[in-house]
Amino acid sequence: MTENNSDLKLSQPNDKLTYYGIRGLSDREIIRNLISSLSLEQDKQDNLIESIIKAFDRNLPIKPEMLSSIPGMNPKIVKLLLSSLELGRRWPARKSRQIRTPDDAYAEIRHYAQRPQEHLIVVALNGAHEIMFTQVVSIGTVNMTYAHPREIFADAVMARATGIILAHNHPSGVLMVSAEDASITKRVISCGQLLGITVLDHIIITEHGHLSMKAKGIIP
Repeated sequence: MTENNSDLKLSQPNDKLTYYGIRGLSDREIIRNLISSLSLEQDKQDNLIESIIKAFDRNLPIKPEMLSSIPGMNPKIVKLLLSSLELGRRWPARKSRQIRTPDDAYAEIRHYAQRPQEHLIVVALNGAHEIMFTQVVSIGTVNMTYAHPREIFADAVMARATGIILAHNHPSGVLMVSAEDASITKRVISCGQLLGITVLDHIIITEHGHLSMKAKGIIP
C-alpha cells in the first residue's frame, strides 16, 4: 500500500495547478477550467460536469454525437472538449508511458478514486509494458462492481495487447482485498491465460493510496 505523503491542503484549482501541475487537478476541476468562460450558472455547471464525467467513463472513443446528447450541453462546450482531446492526441508525452511498478499504474488511474461508485478499469499494455489504452469496463454500486471477462478482454484482444492491469476504486476509502475481489481476479487470470494476455496486477485505489494484489502475493 502506498499513501499520499502530501499534507498540503490546497482547495483552489489554481493553487493546485501551481503546486502539482495540471495532473494534480481532479477530473471535475479540469472540465470546470474548460467551461468556466461560458458563464453557466453554478448548479447547471455542476450538473453538466457530472454528466460529462459519466459519459467519458462509459464511452470510448468520444464522439461528437455522444457529447451533443448530454443534457445541458451546447455546441461551444462540445468544440472545447473535442479540441482538448485532439490536442492531447496530437502532442502526447514524447516518451511512451511505461508501467514498471504499481506506483506507475496508480499515477495513471488515481483520478478514478474520486468516483462515488466502484469503477472497474482495464489498463492495456504492449510487450514493453507501455500503455495502449485505459478504459472503464463496469460501473457498479457504492461498494461493488462486476464485469464479465469478455468485457474485460474485448478491446485488449482487438488491440493485440500482451498484458492488462485491472484496477477498481473503493469509495469507502478502505484498502482491503475482499474474498470476492480475489475470486474474480483469479477467474480473469485464467481467462487471460487462454487468450495469451497476462493479468499483471489488480490494484485497489482510493484518494489516499493503493493496494497491489501482485505485491500482496494474491497474483502469482
